[in-house]
Amino acid sequence: MRDAVEAGSLDVYAEHDAEFHKSILRASQNEVLLRVWDTLALELRFRAALGKISKDLREVVESHQPIVDALEKGHGREAALLLRNHVETFLEYLKKSESDSGYHRALRKDLEGAKDVQQVVIGNRS
Repeated sequence: MRDAVEAGSLDVYAEHDAEFHKSILRASQNEVLLRVWDTLALELRFRAALGKISKDLREVVESHQPIVDALEKGHGREAALLLRNHVETFLEYLKKSESDSGYHRALRKDLEGAKDVQQVVIGNRS
């Protein structure tokens, strides 16, 4: 992801970012979350939104590392909290974006709805 951002390749970044998140979903063995991801077509929605937050991508990229570190240490609860913070930070960048088109409002609504699904499926851990 870092290399893609340095090269200015949003498509490559989006591909790696989607794989990062989907790997975590697969590892959780939570079929409901995987179906929600696929149903909402989140990979495509994230890809479409990246251009609006491109100036903040370096920070978004770096917010993945603490999640990886927590997972490598076997600290699942910490990783879950960091991942939630990561998604919420991404939402904040979208809210700050210059464009407030209907598409981006719909994306934010879907992402906020995904947080509600997360709370139902794995509980509120904050």
